[in-house]
Formats: sequence, structure tokens, C-alpha cells
Amino acid sequence: MVGEPETLSAFELDLDNELITYDPKPKKARAWVRYGGRPMKVNVYVLAFTADAVRIRWVNREKNRQEAWVWRPAVENAPWVEL
Repeated sequence: MVGEPETLSAFELDLDNELITYDPKPKKARAWVRYGGRPMKVNVYVLAFTADAVRIRWVNREKNRQEAWVWRPAVENAPWVEL
């Protein structure tokens, strides 16, 4: 996981017309993210969501915090345990 993750564009999110719900207690989940077109499934926290997209945060292998908007089907409501 080197570099920045891909995130949905402003056009795809259409936030001027979509209602954003922010979660005051971010939930754990698993999600597919892409780095340079390469998909990876990672442990994430769900920060916010719209009808079609989810804003997620995670820590990559280099211990850097990263965030991205992904399509809702890319997120799986599956809690994970930190090792």
C-alpha cells in the first residue's frame, strides 16, 4: 500500500445534492480500496455515508492514516479485532 488511495470524485459523490450522515462513533468494517488500480481489502472505520458512498479511514502498513470515499457495496459490515 504505497502512495495515496483512490477516492471517488466530486462528480461521483454529488455532495451538493446528497445528504451526508456522519457517525459520531465510527464503526469498524472491512472495505475494498484501490492503490493505483490495485484492489486491497482493509480494516476501516466508517466515518460518514450517503445513499451511495461511504467515507472510510484506516491505517496503512506504513502506519499512515488514510481516508477515501468508496462505493457503498465496497464496504462490508464485518467488525475486526486489532492484533
